[in-house]
Amino acid sequence: MSYSSDNGDENPGRSNSMFDNANDTKITGGQFNEAGRDMITNVYYPAPRDDVGEVLEWLATLAEYSINHLTASKKMESESDSEMERWLLDDSKYIAWKGEGRILCIQGLPDGIDKTLFMITQDLKQSKEDPTVVSYYYFDDNNDSGPGSSFRGLLTSFLVQMGIQDQMIHHQLKELYKSSEVGNDSSPSNEDLADTLMSITRDLKQKRFKVYMVIEAFDKCEENKEVQEFCKNMADLDVGIAVSKCVDATEMDGDSQYDVELILYDEGEEFND
Repeated sequence: MSYSSDNGDENPGRSNSMFDNANDTKITGGQFNEAGRDMITNVYYPAPRDDVGEVLEWLATLAEYSINHLTASKKMESESDSEMERWLLDDSKYIAWKGEGRILCIQGLPDGIDKTLFMITQDLKQSKEDPTVVSYYYFDDNNDSGPGSSFRGLLTSFLVQMGIQDQMIHHQLKELYKSSEVGNDSSPSNEDLADTLMSITRDLKQKRFKVYMVIEAFDKCEENKEVQEFCKNMADLDVGIAVSKCVDATEMDGDSQYDVELILYDEGEEFND
């Protein structure tokens, strides 16, 4: 997902909030495959430009996630490796995960993880069969924004990616926003944000979308227990969860390909950090 102003400049500078001027900002898609984009209007509803800007500004007050989006976008610009692509796409664990959902852990050395996640996101978005939506989050602990490595940052980022498409807003996100408008003393809890994401996911699944979430650098997360529970709950909805973490080379299987190894968790199996 990228952000651009009306004059075409991507990722305009920001001051104290996500956007310098929300009304001059639009979202361009990229999370749906072609089949999914053809069905977006069955899930999302057109909204006035000001409404989209207001919801984005409100989400930014819950957790500043824009820096994370920029970092994630840069990481996803990695060049592909054709040999690695053939290995990954033919791997039995990856094939099973892609078809059934569940939780797939990618562990290994940083360079191998980056290339693997790039291959996964590209493969999912290029799917020619079922309508598919892919959300991506990177736990970035190298910036001044605390939420970059927090559970709340992940939730707000996924709400932007799954709750808003172009000038359309999912009704569940709109309801959450309305319930938290100015005048309401309480900000939505992490549980509220997660419940809204699950409601959006159920709606997508009912309309026969395949839903995937790619979470990079889980080992940098400040609240790994909360993220683990969230991943389990989403996997129970048949969402494919891909989680990566860096490990020392001595912890890896000697037969690991390209400095990474895949671990596919069975349904109900404990997801360890």
